[in-house]
Amino acid sequence: MKSRKNLRGARSRQPTRTQVSMAVLASVIAGGAMAETLNADASITVHNAAGVYTATVLGHPGSQSNQLNTQTIGAQAVDGTTMISADSANASTVGVEFNIVKANAVGNAFVGNIDLSVADGVGVAAYAWQNNTGRVNSLVQGNELGAQLGSLSGSTASVLDNSIAASTVVNSASTTLAGTVPVDYVSDSTGSVVFDNTNPDLFVSKGTLVLQTYQKGRDSTGNSDPAASTARAVDNSIALTVGTDVNGTTSSSPQLDGNAIASSAKSNVATNLIDIQAGGASTFAGSAVLVNDQARSSPTETTSKLTSATTQDARIIAGVSGNDGAVNTLTGSLSVTGNSITSAATGNEAVGAAAGAAGNRIALAPGVSFVDEAAPASPSGQVAYGAGSALAYGADASLVITNSQVNFSPLSSSTQSAGIVAAVQSVNGGAVAVDDNTIRAKATGSVASSEIAVGAAASFTG
Repeated sequence: MKSRKNLRGARSRQPTRTQVSMAVLASVIAGGAMAETLNADASITVHNAAGVYTATVLGHPGSQSNQLNTQTIGAQAVDGTTMISADSANASTVGVEFNIVKANAVGNAFVGNIDLSVADGVGVAAYAWQNNTGRVNSLVQGNELGAQLGSLSGSTASVLDNSIAASTVVNSASTTLAGTVPVDYVSDSTGSVVFDNTNPDLFVSKGTLVLQTYQKGRDSTGNSDPAASTARAVDNSIALTVGTDVNGTTSSSPQLDGNAIASSAKSNVATNLIDIQAGGASTFAGSAVLVNDQARSSPTETTSKLTSATTQDARIIAGVSGNDGAVNTLTGSLSVTGNSITSAATGNEAVGAAAGAAGNRIALAPGVSFVDEAAPASPSGQVAYGAGSALAYGADASLVITNSQVNFSPLSSSTQSAGIVAAVQSVNGGAVAVDDNTIRAKATGSVASSEIAVGAAASFTG
């Protein structure tokens, strides 16, 4: 057996956990002949020595990422103009489509991928650690986007699918263990997770394939600002206006559809995937463990700071009118449909990028068999709360997912002085549609989804 040790230190402060979820899977369908086992565990151990935390990663391959941001991160998109302006647009086609004005601020960002085809020795382990104590801010302000036309006769004009957005993410991590396991790879390591915040070995995760993500967004002691991190969209507009200096008609069908003005602030965002694919070993022998751990907090004896998303003075407007006493009559159709003005703030998020996809996922390819020769007779998961902030939880099974998310700091989302409007001076035989538009503010403390997908396995013994 060959093994390689990947050892590095990671220092952080650990908050008390208050929300824990876990999934364990064990069933018996059928088994098959196995090669010689390796009698070894991949593992991730987080050790607490008087408030100093160190992480030890054992795996081949093994990876560890440590990211700490202590500074202010800022992104601004201010006073921009994306516009078509014409005194007249007769017998013409005018389109302002798929334009983006965006300020995107990120404190820590990590993407890690390990190919399971190179697994040997003690198995595979990956640990991503992120801590942020600085402010992360994004701002879009005073931006204009659209079309201003003096007249529109026998023409088409559209302002479609444009966006103005402020986006703040404090910590972002995506870790994947995926690929085909070598045909001669066999492990007798079952899966286990132990967390105990009263024990020097705070976290111990063991198995054949082990993936763990830890994220902490907190405000620094010396920050005197009222907010920790913000996303702000202020005084922005998307518009389509048709005007004329003489009496006339607008017989065409102008469209102001699918546009968006938004702010979004997220503290911790993670996606975690263990994907055992077909094409290598016909039977995967071993276990898989996935741990997601996210927290928002402030240091001891420090006033908690607000994480907020604000969209203010936002306008999405279509207008057909005359200037200086002139009358512009709409005889065609005006559409203001599917537009949105929103703000959204999220504390902890572990969901998949695609709609309905799980953020924490262990998957076995259809047709591949699974066996865990060391599986416990009674797979289990447990959570125990003690005096004060004492917390312990754990799981023992062939396939394990644990998810812990906590919010100790306030969260706010606000959409103010927003309007989605169709303004028409005169209509004669024409039509105006204002449909399926959204003005919304949304705040979410923690959201997660987890999945163990082995339903199409050729056989499962664990």
